[in-house]
Amino acid sequence: IRATSKTGSYLGYYSHLLVKLVDYVRVPYPSVEAPEFYRFAKALLWERGVLFGGSSEDAWGQLENILTETMERFAADYCYDNPGCRKGE
Repeated sequence: IRATSKTGSYLGYYSHLLVKLVDYVRVPYPSVEAPEFYRFAKALLWERGVLFGGSSEDAWGQLENILTETMERFAADYCYDNPGCRKGE
């Protein structure tokens, strides 16, 4: 893994999206802890290898798509593991 300025810009953008998504996911799921969501999202991102290779435009588009998918999967998993979880609760 190379620590380049390009990689740094991906990481900065990815961190920014994570913060926005954590705020977003806490509206319907207020009991979700931010660190728990960060771990879930980061694992999916690293698994896909999104942060390295390709143009920055491609990478940013991929990040947004994968973070959206992460949020949907996280909400489904979270509510499966927490039967009291209901939208707006």
